[in-house]
Amino acid sequence: MNNHFRYLSLKGIFLLFIAIMAFSFVSCEKDINYSQMFMFYEESEDLPDASVDSIKSFNTKFSGYVINHPESRQDDLFEPTVENVRHAAELKGLNLADLSINIVIDTTWDRDTTIYY
Repeated sequence: MNNHFRYLSLKGIFLLFIAIMAFSFVSCEKDINYSQMFMFYEESEDLPDASVDSIKSFNTKFSGYVINHPESRQDDLFEPTVENVRHAAELKGLNLADLSINIVIDTTWDRDTTIYY
């Protein structure tokens, strides 16, 4: 009888371990994006001390992220990050028009399209 309870205990512990592992891998895409925005914000705070090339490189990376994740514009850290980039650009004498965040809109499907099966 003692061996029977030991078997059930080990089986229960194993199933509990599997359940914990399964839930530990569950994540939300939104959380990943927001943590990425936090990392961009943190990096942008150091831009005033960075070189001109570093500011341009950061802007390219940040712009690419915003284009690929348009929902990131709704993040609370989006505007402060943009302001940090602008401030750093002004300190280095860069043209702000060159560092603007550009959003490219694909107009390929602008008109009605008929698809024949």
